[in-house]
Amino acid sequence: MRFRSTLSLRARALLIGAFSLAAALPGAMSPAHAADAFPSRPVKLVVPYPPGGGNDVLARIVAPKLAEELKQQVYIENRGGAGGTIGTTAVAQAAPDGYTILIINTLPHTSAAGLYPSLPYDPIKSFAPIGEFATVSYMLAVNPKLPVHTVKDFVDLANAKPGSINYGSAGNGSATHLAAELFKSVTKAQVSHIPYKGGGQALTDLMANQVQATFENVAALVPYVQPGTLRGIAVTGPKRVALFPSLPTVAESGYPGFDVSGKFGLVAPAGTPADVIAVLNKALNRALTDPDLVKRLAAQGAEATTSTPAAYDELIRKESAVWLKVVRDTNIKSD
Repeated sequence: MRFRSTLSLRARALLIGAFSLAAALPGAMSPAHAADAFPSRPVKLVVPYPPGGGNDVLARIVAPKLAEELKQQVYIENRGGAGGTIGTTAVAQAAPDGYTILIINTLPHTSAAGLYPSLPYDPIKSFAPIGEFATVSYMLAVNPKLPVHTVKDFVDLANAKPGSINYGSAGNGSATHLAAELFKSVTKAQVSHIPYKGGGQALTDLMANQVQATFENVAALVPYVQPGTLRGIAVTGPKRVALFPSLPTVAESGYPGFDVSGKFGLVAPAGTPADVIAVLNKALNRALTDPDLVKRLAAQGAEATTSTPAAYDELIRKESAVWLKVVRDTNIKSD
């Protein structure tokens, strides 16, 4: 009996040691401890467009500071194509562990549900919002030969001579197309749409007066409006833009409440643990307190913005309601 008792005690000691060793192994960590360790490897930030576009530029401004706050590498992966839906699909289908995240502009992100009938993800349900980090206004800009200087001038001329003003966009269903169609819906301006294969081509023809106007994001128009190659008429966001303080908003030009702006932020795949989302949100918001980061965003016409995951989720849902209605009401189809 004594032998058995001694053997039992030894067995217990071995078992306790085995459990202690298992608990010390990384794969056996409790969920709480695993979250504490996040991130333990590099984080991939997917840009669902080719290099050089607005999403890409903003992502490359934010990523280094985000990496500094996370104390882990944050690297960019461009997955362009199909209006941003290829890269977005890849993130929707990625492991929900916080190591694959996505930059979105709420305008094209939410409108995709109405533009692509067979979209393999839900713009809201397939993602867990991390937070907003920048707001970018769009601008109504015209060729200087067009005799208009205000929103009223523009609308009056468009309606006095229907068909005389054509606006160029980056393509059917693009953010620039949707921005213009909402403007048309609100102001009743009779302008015609000319879609291009990208915003660059639209701007080239605008400077050549092949089209007379565009609704492009402020960052893309800075090199043309500042020297006077194109004329800015108004910005489409809720307030004036620091780069062009003399330009009024469409809202203050007679259309209260008008707001077309890109709300840029980060999202993760749905199902990502809340504590991991909290780590990412905290790092993002801390990054946005850096004056140099804020200055670099401002140089792109972007205003630094912070939010909670819940607030960004609410914003995405509101934007979805607005842009799906625009798509339905105007019967816009993607290219």
